[in-house]
Amino acid sequence: MANHTDSLGYYAAEVLDQTAARQPNKTAIIAKEEELTFAALNQRVHALAGDTDGIDGVESSAGAYASPDSIRRWREAGVDPSARLADNDAWTAFDRLGDLVVTGPTLTNVNDFRAMLIT
Repeated sequence: MANHTDSLGYYAAEVLDQTAARQPNKTAIIAKEEELTFAALNQRVHALAGDTDGIDGVESSAGAYASPDSIRRWREAGVDPSARLADNDAWTAFDRLGDLVVTGPTLTNVNDFRAMLIT
């Protein structure tokens, strides 16, 4: 069975990496009068995703953290980001890096949490 931890965050990291490679100088975002290309954005985005109940489906993790160097670190650890994405198996990739968020069950299921920070 495929692991689903933070598939959205993993997908976003992979898509951003691929887009930055194809169109590095194209404008990705304009905020507070600052224009960032895809290449610049790819080097500055941090993402955190988690479930408030402390577990993601049947997994023991609540979610995961992705940083600007996650793609590089996965490749260095022998993880093929595209293959993990195709298998809907972000858990393995984040676990390999130690970037899973593990809180244990909170017994509170308020909502899922997703955040992105551009530094």
